[in-house]
Order: sequence, then C-alpha cells, then structure tokens
Amino acid sequence: MPTNEQNMRKSEYEAHQKRLKEMKTTLDTRPPREMPMSQRREIERRQKQSLVELDNRLLLDRLAVAMSVKNIDNERKHVTFISLMEGKKKRELQRIESDNRRLLQAIRKTVPVYNHLQWEKDAENRVHYLRNMTEFPDLFVPPGSQQRARSSSPTQIGFSPSKAGIKSETPATHTTIPTSSSYGN
Repeated sequence: MPTNEQNMRKSEYEAHQKRLKEMKTTLDTRPPREMPMSQRREIERRQKQSLVELDNRLLLDRLAVAMSVKNIDNERKHVTFISLMEGKKKRELQRIESDNRRLLQAIRKTVPVYNHLQWEKDAENRVHYLRNMTEFPDLFVPPGSQQRARSSSPTQIGFSPSKAGIKSETPATHTTIPTSSSYGN
C-alpha cells in the first residue's frame, strides 16, 4: 500500500522526467546554413583561382610555342653529369684502404699474449682434479669429450649399470633378427 510520501516522490520524479524531455539545448546543433552571411571570402577565392588558371594556360601556350620551334636550348641531348663529389669519394676510399692495410700489418706483427700450450696444460690439470673429486673415477667422462651428450640420462653421460655392477631389468636394445636358415629350413 503506497504511502503519501511515496506518491509524492513518484509525482516529483514524473514531473522531473517531463521537464527533462521538454528541455531545450543551449548549444546550436543544427547543420550550418548553405550560404554564409558574407560571401566576400568565397568571391575572393574564386577570383584568385581564375587568375591562377589563366596564368597556367598562358604559360602552357608559351611552352608549346617554344618547344615547337627548334632552338639551341630546347634540344634534348644525353648529357653525362660529372659528379663533384667523385674525387672526394675516391680519396676517402683510398684513405680507408690504407688504414685497413696498416691495421692488418700491425695485427700481423704483434706477438700473441696468450700461451695456448699453457692453456692446454691447465685444462689437463683441471680434468685430473675433477677425476680425483668424483665419486666414481672409473665412470668419469672428461668435460668436452665426444661421449658426453646433452641429455641428463645416466646412460648417456657415462654411467653404465653394467660397469657399476647393477643388473639391468630391461631387455637388450640390440637383438639379432633370426634368418630363415636359423629355423632349420
């Protein structure tokens, strides 16, 4: 059962909605008029455009007359242009080549600082130390050797169950296929 206060709020809300519908905008959102009040700018624009078109037409006529008459200036000849920068480019290339040659000679004359024999000896010592530190020295595979694989499977990194005294429960991967002669035929 609506109360007097609810009826009053409802009527106020309806009045408010009615006022919103009847409200006029303060901005002019209508499309612009076809012809503005002053046509002065349009007239000046058209006059300038007609002047430019007239000048272009006169220039085109003069060019047509000049090209129809054979003169010294209007003959088309193939002209090879000489680059003003050609000499500078050649000098720059020669300078770069001489710098490269000088650097190459300097590199060839330098004595190497690194002793590769000492490197190899140090590498052997490291492998010896690693072998001594391993739990199973018999199964040790030196770093960088050909037997080493990228996988971390124990059989691929040098661990073999048969070498460690462990019996494998999986069948052998390499089996011989019997031929017809082995069946007694």
